Amino acid sequence: MQLSIILDDVPSLAEFVDTRDNRNGTWQWIVVVAKSSPDAWAIHTWAEGHLTPIYRRVLANLAANGYVCRTHRKEKDGLMRVLGALAPGVVKEFRG
Repeated sequence: MQLSIILDDVPSLAEFVDTRDNRNGTWQWIVVVAKSSPDAWAIHTWAEGHLTPIYRRVLANLAANGYVCRTHRKEKDGLMRVLGALAPGVVKEFRG
């Protein structure tokens, strides 16, 4: 998929990343790479997921190839904060 967007900062990508599962699928993270400069922007959801190792490898490969990677973590929404308080530690949190 190709997106044509203008980014002022990494958190503007947050709308594309889900903070919990849903019936339409979940985007755990997104990485956008500039065509005209060695810049990359990335955002990951608050939870560690099964695709998190791939996210880390993508960013490591970009950095190894000279890209400046700006990252951000999308935090829990209100429901997930309440559920997390009721059952702490059930879902491992993402730590960049």
